[in-house]
Amino acid sequence: MDIKVLQQNIDLLACPECGKSLELVSADQKHLLMCNICNIVHPVIDGIPVILTLTTRNPSLEAAAIKQFAEINNLDVNVKRACLNTIGHLNSIPEADGWEWEDEKHWSAVYENRMAETPAEARWNARQWQRQPIIDPILKAGDLASKRILDIGCGEGQNFRLFFKNTCKKDCIYIAADISMNALLLNRTYNKKTETAVLYVLCSADNLPFQRTSVDIVCFFGILHHSRLKEKNIALASKLVKSSGWIVIHEAVQRFTKPRKPAAGESAHEERINPVYLKNAVYGLRDDFDIAYEGAFFTIFYLVAAKCLGSLMDRHRWIYRSVEMVDIILARLFGRVIPIFKPSEQRYLLHKK
Repeated sequence: MDIKVLQQNIDLLACPECGKSLELVSADQKHLLMCNICNIVHPVIDGIPVILTLTTRNPSLEAAAIKQFAEINNLDVNVKRACLNTIGHLNSIPEADGWEWEDEKHWSAVYENRMAETPAEARWNARQWQRQPIIDPILKAGDLASKRILDIGCGEGQNFRLFFKNTCKKDCIYIAADISMNALLLNRTYNKKTETAVLYVLCSADNLPFQRTSVDIVCFFGILHHSRLKEKNIALASKLVKSSGWIVIHEAVQRFTKPRKPAAGESAHEERINPVYLKNAVYGLRDDFDIAYEGAFFTIFYLVAAKCLGSLMDRHRWIYRSVEMVDIILARLFGRVIPIFKPSEQRYLLHKK
């Protein structure tokens, strides 16, 4: 199914180096993507294309698959040349380069521990209540037919299941993009029964390998602070959105003056975004986008209430909304003078004119 979806939606993908179209090459039930302009290839591993830039490619993940393809008998000479050229480049990459490798290792380990679990959607209800106000205007705007939804940093795909699975039509495409192969495999396991076609792509949020004006909805659910470019990725993603399309943002920001440093065992890119930088990035797109929703989430009173009320707040939206309103009031009263009451998360919904 993955290869069929890839074949049907190859027009979505672009070379991360030159931005031109990629060609799907198949031989002996193996597949790869080739850029004829750059003379390089990208492997398709377990039905999932791995599309990284030259400076961030992952030899340990990609090299074996490309070598196996290059050894196929009667392979087209141009394809073989591109394979050998790519292998030569992979062999030249020092093991220490490419921050994405560190992130990929971190998140693959995280999702490796979840492989044997069943998805516990209840534990995401709090996130659902936080994100539902951003999604509601999209759902109310009209029928989600023939839409292409790009979920950047998709993880195990809980946001798709919570917000889009039951509202998308069969002709929609869910594009699950993540730097972790294990995240994509877990996403595929949990979403295998969905009627919506799913295109899985391993890529970096800093270099999204998609054609311009090719998607209808771009989702940034808590992913910007993990990336190298951070809030600058919003401008990059805006080029992918069609007219009347949407950008959804729910992002962790710095509550205190000093940047948050990663704790032991966390990803190296767990530091938060400055809320001023994030707001400037969003408002910088106002020539092309309307701001359909803007809000903040503070968490202080929420954390206390969650401790006292337990799962009641997760199960009942009205309880959550009451707690959130108290949070907002406390922030307005004390946020300017007491850092602990400043927003810890920002939420935006942008609608392309």
